[in-house]
Amino acid sequence: MKTLKDFPAGTSNTIFAWEVPSGFRAWGDPLNARDPRGTKSFIGPNRPARFALLDGSVRMFDAKELAELVGKVPQ
Repeated sequence: MKTLKDFPAGTSNTIFAWEVPSGFRAWGDPLNARDPRGTKSFIGPNRPARFALLDGSVRMFDAKELAELVGKVPQ
């Protein structure tokens, strides 16, 4: 079981869940998976997606900020 200490980037820098604002399929469709490193799938036509972070906060990231965030995987 993971504890909060097991997240070296901290809970305010760890994505827990996110919405997909466009290009989604029906719930349960096996092709509905998204790779968090593919930032284009999280940017909708009108606004970026919202991300729930492990600390309970919700944020929107622009494409550049999201690419930087998902590119920094803690060792």
